[in-house]
Amino acid sequence: MIYGDSMKRTTQFISLIFAVILLISMGAGCLDAAALSAGDEVKGNTVCQVLGMDGGAYMNWLESHENDSYYLGTPYLPYDHRNPNGDCKNEYGYLDEAGVPGMNCMGFVWHVLYKATAFSGGDLDRVDAEADGRMSFYNGFNITRKYFRNKKEMLKSGYLEKGDIIWMIPDQEEYSDTVYHHTGIYWGDGHSDLMWHSNTETGGQGECNVISKIYPMLDRNTMYIVLKVGAKKLADPVLKGAFNTENGIRIRWDAVEGASKYRVFINKAGKWRKLADTRNTAFTYTGAVYGEKCTFTVRCITDCGKGYTSMHHTGGVSCTRCPAPKLSFSNTPTGIKISWNKVTGAASYRVYLKTGEGYSVIADTEDTTAFYGRAQSGKAYTFTVRSVPADGSRGAYHADGYATTYFAPPRVIYIGESKDGVRLCWTHPQKAVRRFRIFRRVGSSWKVLGDTPYTVFTDKTADGSKGYIYAVRGISADGRRFLTGYRQTIVMFGSSGEAE
Repeated sequence: MIYGDSMKRTTQFISLIFAVILLISMGAGCLDAAALSAGDEVKGNTVCQVLGMDGGAYMNWLESHENDSYYLGTPYLPYDHRNPNGDCKNEYGYLDEAGVPGMNCMGFVWHVLYKATAFSGGDLDRVDAEADGRMSFYNGFNITRKYFRNKKEMLKSGYLEKGDIIWMIPDQEEYSDTVYHHTGIYWGDGHSDLMWHSNTETGGQGECNVISKIYPMLDRNTMYIVLKVGAKKLADPVLKGAFNTENGIRIRWDAVEGASKYRVFINKAGKWRKLADTRNTAFTYTGAVYGEKCTFTVRCITDCGKGYTSMHHTGGVSCTRCPAPKLSFSNTPTGIKISWNKVTGAASYRVYLKTGEGYSVIADTEDTTAFYGRAQSGKAYTFTVRSVPADGSRGAYHADGYATTYFAPPRVIYIGESKDGVRLCWTHPQKAVRRFRIFRRVGSSWKVLGDTPYTVFTDKTADGSKGYIYAVRGISADGRRFLTGYRQTIVMFGSSGEAE
């Protein structure tokens, strides 16, 4: 790259003054630095630290364009050109023209740093220092770097990391006002010969932006300077699943080391669309309608939310919106009958009993009822039911569950004739049951004979010469709810028996 290609803006006199002052301020330090040669290393700051640039945003930005024409193929234009194909609406270099794509080598590196720093909310003024010249950039900000005599030594050293910036200077003259230097971004694995740069015909691939072998402007470029960028793309979030809650569909993922924020996406018509940004590792989507299948994915983003620092799981996780069933209970002679409403989008249901260790599955069914036959009279139980869509995703359930207390039905222990009619006596199941309702079977239905707080009742309308079927149920104090089931008792001409 020709030195005029260092992208100084001739119209920006202040930048020139800054460079001059910077060189003067370095004084003897510059003279000492001029003695640096192959094998020497300057330890200081990474490019990420200097610019306030997120390394994940930097790597992700590059990787997102290594297979498209945003940078690749942009014509090489010397001097101050910084217009890639995909960004020609902006004019960054003083020679740029709107709509005319073109980059020189430093223009490419500058543009990448500019974009990644903007995404990170970093210091864009310091990025401009890179455009003013290599020495004011890496020497002025004390960027960590190492010097090599040739490419072979550089690749063999293991010093290179993907994303590092390579500067190639002729004749080991780092501080000379050279007219031929070249720069690019290392794109290999530490030892492989691969660089991303805006090249001249020297590489034999035409004058454009390419990913190719590392080569200088001239064979005389015998000083290779590696600037440590300190960039590392974050791992993709590992999705733990999506499931229904009472409020919506909840998506969960593992925390990613180094990530400060995440962006949640939903797939609409084959395209990922942003839902929300969060610092948590879970998000609840409340916009789904019942029966709708939704697909989600998650990416890491910079703290300011302007850039991505990871890729994402392309398939995502899916879940069909299913609400939580509402439960009701009835006590039977042998246990608790659990009932619930039919749920839109549910193909089946899973029934849970709350224990000391959480919820345990007691039944899977396609019906809207279930039975729990191990209930003990007087004991409270908590149940919940989860709807299960046909695709197997997890429907919603009421996390607190629904509580009920099981009461065994009263047992009739005596039926006999009295002067007033037929007298019934029964057991008192629990202290919590304080009222009882007495029934007599009439045809195919039950007739209410009366309510009483006692465990005895006389049917004054009965004829002792006939047979009857009786039942007694425990009810609430206000008489509005049945607390127990019942056992019907048959009386035939003074003899009695139970029919369950």
